[in-house]
Amino acid sequence: MAAHLRALRVWSEAPRGVKVLPHRPSVYSLEYGSKEPRENHTIAYPGPTLSESYMEAVEPILTRGSSSVELVTFDELEGN
Repeated sequence: MAAHLRALRVWSEAPRGVKVLPHRPSVYSLEYGSKEPRENHTIAYPGPTLSESYMEAVEPILTRGSSSVELVTFDELEGN
């Protein structure tokens, strides 16, 4: 419950256009979240930081066409 409450707080304070996930991003959630028509946007999730191998695996999803999706942890989004 604490994790979901934090996600709700981060969502309420996040800049416009930031998608907030209450969990670490799965391939499915990234696929769904990256279909936004915007050029560039951000998806925030609770830590820890994703491994380099995971980031390499999902890079084709995050950089489709002219759009780009940035993944950040809640701590990175809040500037901690």
